[in-house]
Amino acid sequence: MRIHDRGVHDTLQAGIENNRKALQKLQEQIATGTRVNRASDDPSAYRQASKIEKTVSSMEQDRRLMDQGKNFLAQSDQVLDQLTQNVRALRSIVLERGSDGRGFQVADTLAIEADRLVESNVIQLNTEVNGTYLYSGNKSKTKPFEMTRGGGKIESVQYNGDNGYPPLSLPGGGQLKIPLNGEAITRGSGEDLMALGIEIRKAITEENFDSDAFLDRLGKVEENLLLRRSEGGSAGRHLERLDESLSERVLTLRKEYESLVGTDLTEAITSSLTVEVSLQASMQMAGKNAQLSLVNYLR
Repeated sequence: MRIHDRGVHDTLQAGIENNRKALQKLQEQIATGTRVNRASDDPSAYRQASKIEKTVSSMEQDRRLMDQGKNFLAQSDQVLDQLTQNVRALRSIVLERGSDGRGFQVADTLAIEADRLVESNVIQLNTEVNGTYLYSGNKSKTKPFEMTRGGGKIESVQYNGDNGYPPLSLPGGGQLKIPLNGEAITRGSGEDLMALGIEIRKAITEENFDSDAFLDRLGKVEENLLLRRSEGGSAGRHLERLDESLSERVLTLRKEYESLVGTDLTEAITSSLTVEVSLQASMQMAGKNAQLSLVNYLR
């Protein structure tokens, strides 16, 4: 091969290689939807995009944690509502037993119902999600309430949790602290919800039943439950507002990310077809040049 032929050959091969690299890059952009897939594609854009990705990832983690908190608060609202209904049912039992009519005649039936309501309270506050008890404070793997029975009736209820706060995470690693543990829910009024229910059940079967002595105490218990429910509702609305703010911020950052590294698919496909045609032309020219070089060599 002559020196001139060698130069033409090298130029054609370089063109083929450049077209192959360009085609490969365009095909990668089409497949990924981004024009910057590594630092060498655009160092500045890659650096900014990586920073945005890290920020968005952190925000998404915050949102997932807040979702867990919102789910807990929604569950708590249902539990507190049921506890409130149970307290009102206990009040109805006390009123019926204290009436001048047949209250004493149905005392045994009312006592059974009071016992059932205490058990219902325990079941509600022993709510468990994926192996985690919701109302044990920081002792989330410990069942919060244990009942002791005697003669088929509940004699006592023990709280095994602590005064820890539920996992209500805030963006940036903070925590929203509201008293929604078994201690605050059942004893926050100064009265013990469980012990009061048992006391009512025992007193119902006594002849000299004083309903007034229990009505005021039940009122305090209900007031505490309503307060806890109100606090939970306020916390839920606060988390909702934070989540909406984070969602908007994430959307803005994703648009910024897209403007940095996104590719115009129509343009990329058009360029890919153009480069592919150029590559085929270069390969044809290289083939013809090789044939001419062979002829010249044989002469």
